[in-house]
Amino acid sequence: MSEQSNVTAALDKIETQSSLYEKLPKDLRRQLDQAIVDHDPPTYRGLFDKFKLADRDISFMAFYRYARRIRANAALIDIAQMTLPEGTDLDKILPQLVGQRLFDACFDEETSPNTLHSLAETYRLACQTDMARRRLAATLDDARRKALLKENEDSLELARRCLQPGPAGLRPGDTRG
Repeated sequence: MSEQSNVTAALDKIETQSSLYEKLPKDLRRQLDQAIVDHDPPTYRGLFDKFKLADRDISFMAFYRYARRIRANAALIDIAQMTLPEGTDLDKILPQLVGQRLFDACFDEETSPNTLHSLAETYRLACQTDMARRRLAATLDDARRKALLKENEDSLELARRCLQPGPAGLRPGDTRG
């Protein structure tokens, strides 16, 4: 399964109480999600029939709403990836993307309180994760800086010892070494 469909499925779970999550095993739902994103088959009816969802007591309308959300989220991710500068890590801008989604949902009168709550919680988690990632990067940078300073101090100490007059050090004009 592609990274895009993993993200799509995660985003979709945020905004739905779909019966598909209860009625389909996780592996089958992943296959269905991938088929929805890949448009294989291209129609919703074709997907519904291919996966025999009626046999699992899933209505076409429930599937249709679910599939539309999956495709809309996949399209949103595609647009984000196409419009971002080359080399931009999606994980670094995730808080901004979720924040924008939350902001848009706040002004949509059809957004349910549960969806707002889920988006707010997702935004909080995305921000916490981003802060933890930044803290770890700063800690690693600090550790690298300290290691480099220690290495420089050791090198300077070795240079001082080598340049001191005496049996172990070099004397001015001495070319040994």
